[in-house]
Amino acid sequence: MSANAKNGIFETLDFRGEPVLAACAPISGTAWRLVVKQDVKEVYSAMNRMEKRLLVIFFIAFGLTLILSRFLAKNISLPVLNITDAVRRMTAGDLEARSLVDKVDETGLLSRAVNNLAETLANRIGIQKNTDEVIRVMVGAADLESFGKSVLIKLMEVSGSDLAAFYILDRGKNRFVPLAAIGAESDRLPVFDAARLEGEFGKAVVTMEVCRIREIPEDTVYTLKTVSGTAVPAEIITIPLEVGGEVMAVISVAGLIPYSDAAVEVLKGVLPSMVTGLAGVLAIEETGKLLMTLDEKNVEL
Repeated sequence: MSANAKNGIFETLDFRGEPVLAACAPISGTAWRLVVKQDVKEVYSAMNRMEKRLLVIFFIAFGLTLILSRFLAKNISLPVLNITDAVRRMTAGDLEARSLVDKVDETGLLSRAVNNLAETLANRIGIQKNTDEVIRVMVGAADLESFGKSVLIKLMEVSGSDLAAFYILDRGKNRFVPLAAIGAESDRLPVFDAARLEGEFGKAVVTMEVCRIREIPEDTVYTLKTVSGTAVPAEIITIPLEVGGEVMAVISVAGLIPYSDAAVEVLKGVLPSMVTGLAGVLAIEETGKLLMTLDEKNVEL
């Protein structure tokens, strides 16, 4: 190329009229210059291909981000929101509210823990409510028999029992005799020897704990007379009432279907209140007997 050509790298048009990228440098010892050129579209083709690849990578990454965000929302955010909503309703007083998350991961564990807590709180509040109702009916009892009947009615209500019997200790003969019964055939109710610790009452009197009997024989005396015949209960629960270190009364309730654990917890929960009520009624009766004795002595004098 002649000496008129400029040095360096520049864009220009070649003899074809096509844009080219040219590089020009002088040849030492001569008046000539060396020019190297390449079509502009060839020079930038690699950059264009890289730009297209980057766009493809960007859209793929954007799509994966959307998929990942939906996955996280479904598997983490939504379960947490569901659990939070259940807790919010519980704190507002809705003890029937439960989390619907049922998964095997950490959110599932949290959900089950929240539901168990709600179940425990509901049971505790239910026990307290039933205890208050038992206390209320006991307060109105004027004597031992009315006390027994009112307690049986309330226990059958709170536990879903189908029949119940209230036994009192006859200290003179050292045996438990039926004082009141609902649903059971009163003429068939047996007397239990307190010294021999026999039958259904034996374990309850010894341990002074609520006892459950599930395998009921067909010839049991605790049967429920119905219009279609005599029905045998599926479970019997025996509740000893201990006053001053001695079992003074025993309550027996039975149901045609097995009791739930919640029902048994209710019966155990109201037990202290029944013991307190029985102690009060017995004290009143003893006081009444003492007053009658004093009156008789005064008459004699």
